[in-house]
Amino acid sequence: MLLESGEYFGGGEDKYGDIIITTYAVEENAWSLVDGGILFDNVYVFQTDGKNITGGCYFRVTDGEFSDCYPLFGRKSSAGKRSSEYDSFLETAKEAYSKCP
Repeated sequence: MLLESGEYFGGGEDKYGDIIITTYAVEENAWSLVDGGILFDNVYVFQTDGKNITGGCYFRVTDGEFSDCYPLFGRKSSAGKRSSEYDSFLETAKEAYSKCP
């Protein structure tokens, strides 16, 4: 959905039924995604070149207070069969997430 000139908005639910809201600002080439939860919200703000996340932060938000920025990294994967490279990347991402407060 187009909000204003160059700003897009979308929404949905995660696997727990929590609301997810995402925005894209063309001028800043920036994405944001908020995954709301009962105890805290996960907030992701990042830029991408279409294949990789080129910069961004993950924040955990509790009672309106943002955590420090945890740098984001990532890359686009195919929709086909998962490769061992993807599994390795997924394990690295899980380990990085487990270190977040």
